[in-house]
Amino acid sequence: MMKFAAILILIFGSATARADHHTDEEALIAVLDEFSLHLHNLDAASARQIMEEKGTIIYVIVNEEEGTTNFLPLSISEYLLRWTGMASNPDMGVIEEVMFNPEIQVHGAIASVWIDYNLIIDGELVQCGKNGFQFIKKDSGWKIANAVSTFEHVGCEAR
Repeated sequence: MMKFAAILILIFGSATARADHHTDEEALIAVLDEFSLHLHNLDAASARQIMEEKGTIIYVIVNEEEGTTNFLPLSISEYLLRWTGMASNPDMGVIEEVMFNPEIQVHGAIASVWIDYNLIIDGELVQCGKNGFQFIKKDSGWKIANAVSTFEHVGCEAR
């Protein structure tokens, strides 16, 4: 009887762990969806609420023609100021970032999401790349702790 109880605990305990993991994955995608919505609406204050205050965003700017890569590290405040400034510029047109193909890893209170993206301005695909987000789980839920994003212009495919 004890063996049977132990097996049930293992089976149901594993199912519960898988259910929590699945919930975490859904929650992480929901945070990214919320983040995208806030950026689209130029709502830096709301975007800041789901980001870790001391986090960083690093742009990895790939110049395929010259074969160079440059790095631009930004604080969360610098990133939000840069994004809202660019996106609110009437000369920029309508900016949309489409993210797809997430790869998610969760380990307790930390997680990472690698996700492809396309940057579209006025309906034209102008840039693509990979975003890598690191998350921490606080009492209030998942927050973006850090992110790195490549800027690529070759091999982009519309999605």
